[in-house]
Amino acid sequence: MEFWDGRTHTDESFADADLDEADLRGCRFDRCAFRGAVLSGATTTDCVFDRCDFAAARLNASTHEHSAFTNCSFRGARLFAAAFRHCKLVGADFREADLGRSPSRAATGRTPTCGSRT
Repeated sequence: MEFWDGRTHTDESFADADLDEADLRGCRFDRCAFRGAVLSGATTTDCVFDRCDFAAARLNASTHEHSAFTNCSFRGARLFAAAFRHCKLVGADFREADLGRSPSRAATGRTPTCGSRT
């Protein structure tokens, strides 16, 4: 398991990286590529992702709290049971993303929603 605290990355590629169950806190990523990366079970807290590409990435069962994903692409990403709590998602593109069947939807019959950043 990876633990990253306060790192800053600009124009870097994490394509196909194995970040399974990574714990990212207070990190910033600008124009980074996570295409095809594995982030299943990962957690982000107080992180900023600006103009990052998560196309075809696996974020199943990941948890994101007080993080921002501004103008990020999640096209074709797998987000089964992913949770975005108090996150900023302005300009995020979830077209063609696989949201799977969320446990909250199965229990309540409602589509899960993302919390707003306050």
